Amino acid sequence: MATMNRTYIEGQMRESGLKVTPQRFAVLEHISATCDHPTADEIFNAINKQFPRASRATVYNTVMALAQTGMITALCLDDGITRYDANLEAHHHFVCHSCRKIYDVASSEVHGKLEALTLHQVEAYEVILRGRCQRCQEKQAKKLKRIARS
Repeated sequence: MATMNRTYIEGQMRESGLKVTPQRFAVLEHISATCDHPTADEIFNAINKQFPRASRATVYNTVMALAQTGMITALCLDDGITRYDANLEAHHHFVCHSCRKIYDVASSEVHGKLEALTLHQVEAYEVILRGRCQRCQEKQAKKLKRIARS
């Protein structure tokens, strides 16, 4: 995901009724600049290099406020740790069992119908795909080749 520019981020905060502070700006800028779906602790560690006085509570309060205003999405996956995503376009996620990395998957790549839910009014849904990412598959294949050669 491309990094949002400062003017855009400040405008989004003001539109959402949030006061623009250097810490809030740094949190949203960090989340928007990464595709890693960081946790609040990871965000805290990253922005603390730039703002050593940013408290953990400030980061937690900021991600909660940004999620409540819809500027970011909070992801709660199997590990019980909330991760944050600034990609607001309709998409799904792939979680690698080996490296635990989370990848965005375009909605157009996920095929299928919600036939079982025809009695309900579906407003949104999220698909979480699980397996082994390409990088981990390649590592495993190299490892197996080395074992086969020995």
